[in-house]
This record gives sequence, structure tokens and C-alpha cells, in this order.
Amino acid sequence: MTIASRAQDWARHLLCILALMWVPLANGQPFFFYDTTNYVRAADVALHLASGKTISTAWTERYAGSIPENGAIRPDAGTVAPAGAAHSEVTHNDISAGLIMSGRSPYIGALMYLGYLASDFWLYVVFQAAVSYFLIVLALRRFGIDGKGLIVGTVLGLSALTTLPFYNGLLLADSFGAFAIIAFLLLATPGKLSRGEVAALVGVLVVSVSAHLTHIVMLAAMLAALALLALLRWPPAAQRRAWLAGAACIAVGFASVQLTAFATELALGKKPNLLPLLRAARGTGSRSAGSTSATRPTPPTSFPRRSDRPEPTCSPMSRNGAGWVPRIPRSPGRCSNSIPSARPA
Repeated sequence: MTIASRAQDWARHLLCILALMWVPLANGQPFFFYDTTNYVRAADVALHLASGKTISTAWTERYAGSIPENGAIRPDAGTVAPAGAAHSEVTHNDISAGLIMSGRSPYIGALMYLGYLASDFWLYVVFQAAVSYFLIVLALRRFGIDGKGLIVGTVLGLSALTTLPFYNGLLLADSFGAFAIIAFLLLATPGKLSRGEVAALVGVLVVSVSAHLTHIVMLAAMLAALALLALLRWPPAAQRRAWLAGAACIAVGFASVQLTAFATELALGKKPNLLPLLRAARGTGSRSAGSTSATRPTPPTSFPRRSDRPEPTCSPMSRNGAGWVPRIPRSPGRCSNSIPSARPA
């Protein structure tokens, strides 16, 4: 392969990855949602405590004063709500109230946090776009489509006509739910995969089950479906690699949950709280069916003009549900204490 052809291949890959993240690029930054703070602060507090409270970021100042001097939360903490809010309405980690949610993985939070430290979260967006591109290429090849032009055309079409670029711009674990489904199907169905490709697909599954509790349940359900199909002798038979990878990743997922609980109790003296993972919302501000948790407001989705955005604040989420979110500055000294009170025009 000549240098020119290699350069063309890299340019093609770069074009596809950029196309798969054009929405956050158009927005000027990735998208923060309510759970984003829980993921990122889980990693931030771990680094803060592991360093003996010597390493701090703009995220740290929000909870640093709530950590007891000995690092342990009082035993009865978490049984009462934070000041000014009912406990059932809390949707974020609150160390001062002893509320540490077990459903918000510090592992996917660590990936986001590394992206924050290195690039104001852009590396995490690139990572999600690259994973989606990799899965698209393998899926197309499974159907006998391996022409470079067809692959680029398919990626550009998906980027223009689907919400995939938007989800790649979310600072959440949600994308890895879909990634895990595709990765598992590629492992389960007949088709040639190199050792490197199998390892990469297993890696996607590991990240997924470590990212959220529901992804473990999802993978277990897919394994159960394979078992049912095998019992019914429904062709084609699932590949052995899918059984091994699925079972191993489920074990990894449960191990990650237990490790998080152990580390949290060791550092803060209290195990995480398992809050409801599924909510049946009836409307903004209403109670969830079968749950005591309040429904969250609709997250932001619109893209205002750059000139309409106010100065950055320390808040990782605007209170008004506007379609943008202020960038989190690296230095706490650059933060202002004001939070926008009106939706941009």
C-alpha cells in the first residue's frame, strides 16, 4: 500500500467519524444531560479522595465542602432529603445527604472525565463516533458490502437521516446500549472476524455492561434468547464466541457493580443507594408510575446561535432546559456564579 492510498484511507475514516459527530460540532460542544454530572463527579470524587484531596477541578468545588474530614459519611445519612428537596425528588449524587447512586457507573464516568481533562469532553465524543463507525463497517461487511464508496455513502446517509450523530454527542452511557446489541449480534451470527475485531467487539460489550446496570440485564436477555433459539433448534446456530463473550461480560458487569459498592463503602463509609432505573413518565413534574421518583424535565435538544450563549458558568446544566449547556471551564477561577434564567432567542 502506497503512502497516497494510506492517506486516502485515513481521510475517508476521518470524514466518516466527523460525519457521525456533526451535531455536537454544530452545537459547539457535547450535550450535557442531568445524569452527566453523576457520571463525571463519580470519577472526580474518586480522584479527589485518592489523591488525599490534593487534586481538584471545577467539578470538585460543588461537593468538596460536603465531604467529612475523615472521608466517611455518617451511618444514618441518606435517610433524609437534602435541604429544600424531598428525598424522592433527588436525581443526582449528594454526598452531604449521603445519597450516592449505584446506577451511575464511575467507569464510564472515568472515560468522560478523561475526555474532560484532555479536551473538554471532545475525546469522549470522538470515541463514541469511532465505535459507531467501526460497528457500521462490520455490519455492512456481514451483508457483503465492503466497497469503500458504499461504506462512506452509508455512513453519510445515516449521519444525515438518523439521530446517531446526536447520540454520539451525548455525555451519557446510552449509546453503549445500542453498541452492545450490534456487537453481540456480530459475535453471535456466522461471519468471519479477525482476532482483533473479536477483541474490539468484546471490549465494546465490557464498556457497555460496566456503564449501566440495565445493559447487564439487556445482555442477559439476549443470551437467554439465544438459549431459547438453540432449544428450538432455530438456525443458524449461535457462534461459540457469543456464548463465551456474553457470559464473561455479564460476570464483568456484576463484578463492576460490586467493586463500586465496595470502593464507595471503603472511601465514604456507606454503600451506594439503588434508585429506580426505569420511569414511566406522565408529564413534566408528575410522579412516575410504580416509582416514588419525580419525573425530570425534558432535556435540551435545540441549537442556538453561538452569539446567543452567555458566558460559561460552573453549572454543568442550565436550570431552564435551554438547548445548550455552558462549557465547564478547566479552572474554577474562570467560573461565574450566575446561571442563565431565560432561554436564548
